[in-house]
Amino acid sequence: MKYFIKKSAGFTALDVEANDAAITVVKGGREYLVTVAELAENQYSVIVDDHPHIVSVSSAKNTIHIEMKHQRYSVPVLNNRQKMEVEMFGAAEDEAGSGDITAPMPGLILRVEVTAGESITAGQPLLVMEAMKMENEIRAPEDGVVAEVLVKAQQAVEKDDIMIKIGSE
Repeated sequence: MKYFIKKSAGFTALDVEANDAAITVVKGGREYLVTVAELAENQYSVIVDDHPHIVSVSSAKNTIHIEMKHQRYSVPVLNNRQKMEVEMFGAAEDEAGSGDITAPMPGLILRVEVTAGESITAGQPLLVMEAMKMENEIRAPEDGVVAEVLVKAQQAVEKDDIMIKIGSE
């Protein structure tokens, strides 16, 4: 499967293939053989081409947080669809305040699928907007509660307009 690491100047592609014994990662034409063993919750023994490492790993949204040798790294990792969305629409949701769902482009709100106070789960449809003669379903990036709905059906929105505010549960 192809993944992309988001960097300030674009993306780095990774081809990742897992089998029973190991994971093969190809980056920039170089192949790495990776074996992983869980030591404790969120702590792993990782061997990359015979070089062992003890790492702590956690994740949030599309970012993997890795702690290794007393250093912490945050690595944004996207699949092909997510990479295309960032290239087409920018990273408006990530750059907005926490819990703000913003319009990825100018458009017209067709339907609002949630109400204030409603509990939502990651990936749940929040609203449908029409842009460039296509219907675009906007989904929840994470679990939470709808704090406020700022748009209604047949309302026009501009890029980066805040449409829905989400609070934590």
